[in-house]
Amino acid sequence: MRLRLHVALALVLVVYCASLPSGGAAVAVVTPQRPVSLLLINGKIFTADARGSVAEALAIDGAQIVAVGTTRELRSRYRAAQTIDLGGKLVTPGFNDAHLHFASGGFALTRVDLNGAGTLEEAKRRVAARARELPAGTWIRGRGWDHTLWGGDWPT
Repeated sequence: MRLRLHVALALVLVVYCASLPSGGAAVAVVTPQRPVSLLLINGKIFTADARGSVAEALAIDGAQIVAVGTTRELRSRYRAAQTIDLGGKLVTPGFNDAHLHFASGGFALTRVDLNGAGTLEEAKRRVAARARELPAGTWIRGRGWDHTLWGGDWPT
């Protein structure tokens, strides 16, 4: 009886395998798409890499570039909260015009540097530290503060 059961199972397996696609036909495997916040498609994406590559699409999640490639490739791999069809327009990395005017750059060294002060309290600490270094009644000048980092607080 046991032998008949094994033979029957083997026969079922052979029939099942014979019904599968033959000749190396591909079986579609569905992979889930990764969610991202923004997908830019159908554009000219200047990557600024060493070769000066230009891609067609860009996937972004938050503040991070996740992938660069073709529109078809990125649409198949990513599900975006927002998709922008660039219609062939150019996208480039942000530019930073870092230059210095000699006289104002020199004067800046005499002022309290408030760049990167993440809170109004941090800015106040920097000003207080400079005040302790100077004679009473001396004007204290600062530069570079960014109130948008301070949650709506403004200095008084």
